[in-house]
Amino acid sequence: MKSLTPAQLHKLEIRSVVKNYWMLNKSTVEAFDALATTYPLNHPTDRTVRNLYARYESGNIAIVDAPRQGRPAIADLTDQIKTILAAEPESSASYMAESTGHSEGTILQRLRDVMGYVFLKNRWVAHELSQEQKDNRVIYAGQLHEWLTFAKRNNYEFIITGDESWILYSYPNAGKWAPKGTLRYEHEKTTVATSKTMLTVMFSGKRFWLKDFLPHGITMNSHVFIDRILGPTMDAIDDEYPDIDTEVILRIDNSPVHNSKISKNYVKDTILHRVDNPAYSLDLAPSDFWLFGDLKRSMKGQRFQEQEQLENFVKGWLAGQSEAKLKSVFDEWRDRCYAVAFGDGSYIF
Repeated sequence: MKSLTPAQLHKLEIRSVVKNYWMLNKSTVEAFDALATTYPLNHPTDRTVRNLYARYESGNIAIVDAPRQGRPAIADLTDQIKTILAAEPESSASYMAESTGHSEGTILQRLRDVMGYVFLKNRWVAHELSQEQKDNRVIYAGQLHEWLTFAKRNNYEFIITGDESWILYSYPNAGKWAPKGTLRYEHEKTTVATSKTMLTVMFSGKRFWLKDFLPHGITMNSHVFIDRILGPTMDAIDDEYPDIDTEVILRIDNSPVHNSKISKNYVKDTILHRVDNPAYSLDLAPSDFWLFGDLKRSMKGQRFQEQEQLENFVKGWLAGQSEAKLKSVFDEWRDRCYAVAFGDGSYIF
């Protein structure tokens, strides 16, 4: 008997879990949430779960596909792919495979060899720094490097950073399949109408202190920032270190909410010591050069129907980040600051 690949074994495991939830009369949402929590980086979409439920309801309760006789004809596959791409141009090959019921390899072969499509990646351009901005980056990066060197003695336990970012309910692929010669795709801008939620994360080199999903209808302002972010972060620190007698370094960006008089006064009355942050320096912020970028890349191809599904995915992903990973991120942060401080202030890519 031919041995199964890890991917095939994982597919059977997923089908077994879904079948178990179906037999227990659980909903597809409950099954999907369980999978998203258990397999945060490698779980099926909610559509796949619904399809499996429909399969079991039809009487086909086998988790192993029946053997196929010869190579099946799929004359209409090209039309199916064109229909999907017309509706969702950034669909991934795996998403098209799931939607059509064919393997990803079959989809890729049809796109490249039959349809003559190529994958076009979107283009990203960085802000062009002025000489004054570069000079300021050199100064502040040097100060940050000193603070990080000091904090490294305790494995970055007492230096906290964080930020907020919009998390979308749907993350299309970074490009699209199109006929050769097609101009590069310009990604549609996210607007206020796009379904999304604001996530704020505060973390050190050892742990995540806070993850907050801003309720819909509430706008982030200084009072909300204190009540939902700074206050709970301080409560968590007090709970963990009730007798702490040292300052905790705080690095946040220069947004109006963070720089308001109310926010600054709150910080002054705590054990937090906020350090200066250079403008136009996403490359010197762990939230930007690592956290939100890696999180959103892991969400490529995901489509969430409900807020709870999105939150479960994010919580599962954060839970999967080890203390060793956090320390390595802060080590990289320190190295980046050193490179800017002892360089010409240019971006670190």
